[in-house]
Amino acid sequence: MYMHKAKSITPYLLLTIVPLIWGSNFIVGKVLIDALPPFSIAAGRFLIGALILCPWLLMRKEKKKIAGPLMPKILIMGITGVFAFNSLLYIGLKYTTAINATLIGSFNPIVTIYFSWLILRENITLKQILGSVISIVGIIIIESQGSWSVLYNLDFNAGDLIIFANTFIWAIFTVLGKNVMNYLSPLETASLSIVAGLPFLVIVSGWELYHINITISWPVALGILYLGLFATVLAFVWHYKGIQAIGVAKAAIFYNLIPVYSIFLASFFLQEKVQPWHIVGGFCVVLGILLSSVKLNVTQQGGKVRNIRESF
Repeated sequence: MYMHKAKSITPYLLLTIVPLIWGSNFIVGKVLIDALPPFSIAAGRFLIGALILCPWLLMRKEKKKIAGPLMPKILIMGITGVFAFNSLLYIGLKYTTAINATLIGSFNPIVTIYFSWLILRENITLKQILGSVISIVGIIIIESQGSWSVLYNLDFNAGDLIIFANTFIWAIFTVLGKNVMNYLSPLETASLSIVAGLPFLVIVSGWELYHINITISWPVALGILYLGLFATVLAFVWHYKGIQAIGVAKAAIFYNLIPVYSIFLASFFLQEKVQPWHIVGGFCVVLGILLSSVKLNVTQQGGKVRNIRESF
């Protein structure tokens, strides 16, 4: 009985830890960007991820043949999701706070919905459009710091704009991933996209390190190790273990913990202050995501409501 209870708790525990790890990426990245150039941070992170995931990819029992049409998609996933997205995230963190980056980055699911409609021809509803409008209002509140003068003069923070533009890159990566995962497992897709994007990171990182004289201290090395081991490998594996155990619909709810964790971590470790516009704007972003993502399916039997299910 106790073993069964422990087994049922485990996926929920893992899915609670995963957004904490992903949220900490903003905090660690904010610290590392003062010591290392952005592409080098991303290169170190994914080099560690590749050293762990690639042996698994080679040793797995069931080896799937990667068809020709999949190769360009995996290459684009590597360029967008591994090379561009993460490097731009660290560049953005150089100019903005971890709290701003987290809240604006939470806009990712909304952009993904529109790209899914545009590229995959998935249906888009009025509720999703309304949700996107509410989220955009939240982004504007955060970027303008709740000031009409900033909005009127279009005097936005460069880092905020980079993080916002980055949500479109992540949407391309996600939509292509949905398509590729019709043929490959999530872990295979992630591993291959890392392999595809890593050479670009290594080349640009080499250029950075050649032109910038830096000394890698132990704290910096540990930070890169943390990003590679936890944010790149463990979080991804635990995320899909959770999905396997409780399903996509329930697991998706845990995404909303990322900004919550990040705000507390940034306040505690970076002494960043939570301002009123963070609360109002963040609320709008999360409300818009929930409104766009949650669909209530009601089935009736004998004139009575039989089941209401949330699906993402």
